[in-house]
Formats: sequence, structure tokens, C-alpha cells
Amino acid sequence: MGIHVIPIQSTAVVEDTILRKVTAFVTRDTPTGRQILLFRHPTGSIQLPAGTVEVGEVPSDAVMREVYEETGLTEVELLEDIGIEHCTMRDDERVVLCTIPTRTAPTNTATLVDLHLRRGIYVRELSRANGYAEVAYEDWAIVNGEHQVNQQIKGWIPETAVTSHVERHFYHVRALESPDRPWNCFAEGRYQFHLYWQDIHKATNLLSFQEVWWTQWGLPTVSPN
Repeated sequence: MGIHVIPIQSTAVVEDTILRKVTAFVTRDTPTGRQILLFRHPTGSIQLPAGTVEVGEVPSDAVMREVYEETGLTEVELLEDIGIEHCTMRDDERVVLCTIPTRTAPTNTATLVDLHLRRGIYVRELSRANGYAEVAYEDWAIVNGEHQVNQQIKGWIPETAVTSHVERHFYHVRALESPDRPWNCFAEGRYQFHLYWQDIHKATNLLSFQEVWWTQWGLPTVSPN
């Protein structure tokens, strides 16, 4: 994750207490077999295209948008709604429901911190007071080959702006046209994703929690025609 400052879109009056996300298994069928699209994140992790459903957006539209934003592919089709996973996050883990600024204290008159938490970002909840939650956002980086916290930013936001409940929708998307060789896509306003096709039956080496998704929702290794 990284810091991404964008304009305020909400005042944290959030009616929905569930954050909806999507994940895409993007495949293509070749003469030598089915392949799945993966990308290497600048942090070093291998990932699947995934992201947050925006306010007013339906999951099926969100997954197609995320595929475009994270891969650059335009010639794709949605084949199948694979399933839904309902998750309650552990301990102090939270996800932000709306794009919102953070404050230095749990009041609406406290000084604003130079950070806007965007909808869908993961944070840790440290404490609660006066209807506010103190959260910590961590920016990760690779240092000497290991993932370490690059910086941590703390601030207060209304407690209604975070949730521990995530509903994730999984889809099978087929690429109708795509590069044969690896390519890069600029995503999330700051990252270069390195994309490539991999035979679907080979180990994916995905980010640990995405490996769980693959184990649970993984696709057939051949096309059903």
C-alpha cells in the first residue's frame, strides 16, 4: 500500500458497514494450455488484479474497471461470477469506508493531518474516543530483500468511517487480446505493475492471502469450451 492523497469525497456519514471488494482471475486459452494473468507489485509481491467497489458501482462493473486500471487490457469479457467471500477482519485490522481526512485529536475542530485515507485502504485501529477511531496507516517497502514498514502515519477519523467487514466478489475474466510478452502498467497513481502470463497449473507464488483465494476459488486448468 502507498499514500495517495485525493480530494475529500465524504464526510464519514456512512450507511453501509460492509466494504465490497472484487478480485479477477484473468485467463486466456492458448494452443499449449490455459494461462492466468499475474503481476509483480513494486513491493515484490505477486498479485491478482483486485480492488474496491466504488460508491454507486456494482461489483461486476467494478471488476472490469479494476482489470483495465491494473492491466491496461481493453479487450476482455466477463465469463463468470465465481463466488462471494464474507470476511470479518482480525483484532485491530480495519478497512476505510470513505475517503476522508485524518485529525490530530478525536474532535471535529482538531487540526487536519496532511493525509487523506482513501476508500478501501487497510489500517490498524489503535483506540476509540468521543465517537472517533485512532488509526495507523503503514506504507511498506522492501529493505534488503525484506518487507518492512517504510513509514507509519496516525490520525483520528469518525468511527463510522471504518469497518471490519469485507465482502469480496470473485470473477473469471477472459482476455480476448493481450500482449504475449510481459508488459508494464502504471496503476494507482504511483506504481508500475509488471504483468505476465503464467501456465495456470504452475505454482503462482501469490501474496499469502491471495494464495488462499486461489486455493479456494481457483479455475479449471483447461477451457470447458
